[in-house]
Order: sequence, then C-alpha cells, then structure tokens
Amino acid sequence: MPAPPTDEQRAQAREAYGQGQALFAEDRYGEARVAFERAYSLIPNPVVLRSIAECDFKLRKLDDAYAGFERYLAEKPRARDRGDVESKMEELLAIPAILAITSSPAGAAISVDGKPTGQVTPAEIPLTRGEHRFELTLAGYNPVNEPVSARIGGRIELAAALQPIPAPEPTAEPEEVAEQAAPAGPPPPPPTAAIWASGVVAAAGLVGGSVLGFLALSERSDFDANPTDESADRGERLALFADVSFGIGAMALITGAVLYLTSDTEAAEPAPADAGSARLRLTPVVDGKSAGLIASGHF
Repeated sequence: MPAPPTDEQRAQAREAYGQGQALFAEDRYGEARVAFERAYSLIPNPVVLRSIAECDFKLRKLDDAYAGFERYLAEKPRARDRGDVESKMEELLAIPAILAITSSPAGAAISVDGKPTGQVTPAEIPLTRGEHRFELTLAGYNPVNEPVSARIGGRIELAAALQPIPAPEPTAEPEEVAEQAAPAGPPPPPPTAAIWASGVVAAAGLVGGSVLGFLALSERSDFDANPTDESADRGERLALFADVSFGIGAMALITGAVLYLTSDTEAAEPAPADAGSARLRLTPVVDGKSAGLIASGHF
C-alpha cells in the first residue's frame, strides 16, 4: 500500500485546489485546470477529477470532459452529485462529431458502420462518440474502407483518392485449331428403282422392236411371194409397232442414263423443298400411216 500523505502534502494539495477554484471563478479555465491537476497529483481525491472535467467543458474539450466525468463516477460510485454528473454526460453525448469527407472523383456513396447514409461526397456526416468505419463506393473504382475515431464535438476532415478498377487484361487468343479434313461422304447410292425400271423398259422395247421387225420382214417376204391387201396391212402394222417399240426402248434407255448421271448430284445437294423429282413422260402417237413418241421431261 502507498504511504499515507504527509501533512505537508495535504497542505500543498489544499492550497493548489483553492488556487484552482479562484482561477475558475475568474474564467481562467486553463490555469485552473493546471492547479487542479497539481492538487490531484499530491492527494488523488476524486472530487478534484470533477473540477478538472468542468475546466475541460469550459475549454470546449468536450470529449476530455466526458472522460473526466466518467472517471469521477468510477472512482466515487456513491457520489451525491451522481445524477447531476450523469445528466451532463448525456448532454455531451448528444453533441455529435462531424466527419467532413471528400473524394476524388466526387459522387461516391457514403456508408458508416455498414449502413448507407444516403449521401455522396463531398458531405458532412454526424457521428456519435466512439469508433466507426466508413466506406466509399463509386462505380468503376475500388471501394475505400477505413476506421475513424469520433470525439464529442470534434471535426474530422478526410480526403479520399479513389483508385480506378484496372481494365481486365485481354485474354490470350486461343490457338488456332488445325482444320480437320472433312470426312469422306458416303459412297454414291446404287441405282434407284427408277433407273432399273428404265433399263427394263428399254430392254423390252428393243427386244420387242427386234421381234416385230423380224415379223414385219417375214410378212414382207410373204407379200412379195403372194401380194394381197391383207398381207400388206399386216406388214405395215408390224413395221409400225416395231418402230414404236424401238422408240420406247430408246427413250427408256436415255431416261435411265439421265437418272444415273444425275443421281450423285442429287444425293450431294438435296433439291429444294418446292422442287419435284425428275420426271420423263413418253406419249406414243399412232395414226394410220406413221407412229412415234412425244417425250416431255422435268428435271
């Protein structure tokens, strides 16, 4: 335990305290505070702490005054003037600190302790006593997030230089992928049924024409040996039918050749939706003295 104060210390403490009271009454608050501090250093009496706090209040050192009253009540919890001191402390807490904040560029949104204030820079934001954290955000710039300590009645001036968000680096061009050889197409389709049908008709026409031709020649021989009107008519009809059969066979042969030659192209390039398939129409024409074919095609 510290040794009790001597009589001399008590006398010096009383003298210093009396000087402080006199100076306070003369509105010489700075000098009064020095005298009260000397008295408290000689004998740490909590009552002197309130006198020091009153000097700070008069000197507009509001945060120091609040801390002095708080210390006074801590060291003298049963103080008779506790209610009066607490009332003064509440009045002090109602006096905000001012955060005067600017940014370059201006227009950054301001948040305090994670809550938007609804204001943008430049602005003055009131703060309660204690520790806070402010944040500035602006599109295209990195946010600024910093702590700030607010003192009662104090003014904090801050200027923030916002840093633009760097543009993303261009991504490397992907390596060119070697073009792969197009897979070989399917082999050309075999002749279609139409080609086979054309071949059959051509063969039948040529065979039929040959047979009818031989019959016509035979009939001509009979006519030469024994000329009659009936034999002449039969010979002409056989010759006519032979010509027709040969014509049909020839046209069927041509049709089959055309279908075969165009089958590969049609397989590679499908015909338009409105285009019909290739068609060939043969129309026999027979009259009393001649015979023939009329061919019409659509490709």
